[in-house]
Amino acid sequence: MISPYGALIVGFLCGIISTMGYIFISPFLEKTLKIQDTCGIHNLHAMPGVIGGIVGAITAAAASESVYGKQGLINTFDFTGDFKDRTVLTQGGYQAAGMCVSIVFGVAGGAIVGSILKLPIWGDPADENCFDDEVYWELPDEEEEHQESIPPILEYNNHMIHKQQDLSESNFSVEHCES
Repeated sequence: MISPYGALIVGFLCGIISTMGYIFISPFLEKTLKIQDTCGIHNLHAMPGVIGGIVGAITAAAASESVYGKQGLINTFDFTGDFKDRTVLTQGGYQAAGMCVSIVFGVAGGAIVGSILKLPIWGDPADENCFDDEVYWELPDEEEEHQESIPPILEYNNHMIHKQQDLSESNFSVEHCES
């Protein structure tokens, strides 16, 4: 098990590695392997997930009865019934194996779907449909769109409201209660 302070450190490292992945690994994957990770799934979920899985397996294998007590280990890892003779080292191994199975399923599933989508029966989208969401999504009519020059995120971001010169009112209203 990991302490709250340790979890903060692991989360901090995962954030740094995720950000570095966006900067360095995504361009590498796109340039050398022709893999386009448009949503950043690899950097946002895969790399931090693998780090979390490794840390979880190591901390499970390193858990000791002197720290958590026999009953603490039984309750945490459910060492009851068929698993009553399992050790923490075995439990850590199972957690590492579970992480590896997840990676294999993700890579194999992605490879299968990618191979299916590369089949020539699907054809290429017409050039006029590329980068046009209207084909796949319902978009508001032009008269429904906001005519303001403020980006949508600024409409609900109170911190950024005061950085725009042409925005004169806040999105938050103050209600006055009469006694």
